[in-house]
Amino acid sequence: MDAQGLSPSDRGDAADAGDLYAVILAGGSGTRLWPYSRRARPKQLLRLIDGRSMLEIATTRLAPLIPPERIYVITAADTVADVRAALPELPVGQVVGEPAPLGTAAAVGLGMALIRARAPRALMCVLTADHLIEPEAELRLALARAASVARAGYLVTFGIRPTSPETGYGYVELGDPLDAPRRDDGAVLAHAVARFVEKPDRPRAEAFLASGRFVWNSGMFAWSIPTIAEAFRTQLPALAGLLDEIGARAGSGALETGLPEIWQRIEDRTTIDYGIMERAERVACLPVDFGWRDIGAWPALLEALDRDAQGNAVVGQHLGIDTRDSLIFAPGGRLVATIGLADMIVIDSPDALLVCHRDRAQEVKAIVDRLRAEGRSELL
Repeated sequence: MDAQGLSPSDRGDAADAGDLYAVILAGGSGTRLWPYSRRARPKQLLRLIDGRSMLEIATTRLAPLIPPERIYVITAADTVADVRAALPELPVGQVVGEPAPLGTAAAVGLGMALIRARAPRALMCVLTADHLIEPEAELRLALARAASVARAGYLVTFGIRPTSPETGYGYVELGDPLDAPRRDDGAVLAHAVARFVEKPDRPRAEAFLASGRFVWNSGMFAWSIPTIAEAFRTQLPALAGLLDEIGARAGSGALETGLPEIWQRIEDRTTIDYGIMERAERVACLPVDFGWRDIGAWPALLEALDRDAQGNAVVGQHLGIDTRDSLIFAPGGRLVATIGLADMIVIDSPDALLVCHRDRAQEVKAIVDRLRAEGRSELL
């Protein structure tokens, strides 16, 4: 591996990434990971994998390609202190809290404004704090390759080659291959984007998989600061003007006091996909083959963890009889005993216990909504 974490055989395909910055979005509440995820303990800070939080994993796997001094984390305002404590290697000013959640367009724009105040012509990648990616070296290689495409003036999205007809992910249809840049061996590096597709039903997902033209929309991006700034000016001009104000505040050291007032004036409450990517020109997709999981719900964690001979993934103490293909998550130390379970999710926390079939785990959010409606704030 070289200084950027790339092997000699891959280094020639990746442009120098010494001006590449990362923005990690870490503002999700994680309602589908209840009861372990709470407002005061959001999913990005949960120690789910090997005793580490997803946010720790998301930052450390970027090294040495992107060092801590070039990483920004955008989180919720009320979790800034906890995120800073979890990531002591990051400069304090590079963990920034959104005064309110307004959608990923505003969050990404905030990150762009902070980087632009410091390095107006830098490259920027957007990552999230709830993706598990393996092997990590393949992510760094993909980021370095995306940097070369971004330098050519493209807005780059990363597409995960699908392994199953998933209905919980959005898709990207690949268009014509880009003539340049290409890999050193002449292979195609990226494609033009034909279209973005929302989460499909099962028959459409099966057709997408069979066609070979579709990839999963990963929610990860790369672009140059001038290119994304121009896209904001074109697609979301009102938001672009407010981002200019944020950048000016950041450049003068007055961001913390000025951000809440500026944030209140944002009316473009949309996603970066819909607000920018689906309407922009020169949008490219870089297909990648690394293992990728969005750890947004309990079944994804079941798939990510090592399993025993019965197919169970266990965190904590478990005594099982005739129990298979289930997630038993009990980090508090209390013994969980099960009999006759199959394809189940069991989550034990100090004040709440969740038991559900893995096929209905997406409905955990409905439990949170019900608790909120009943005023059970102590369980939220």
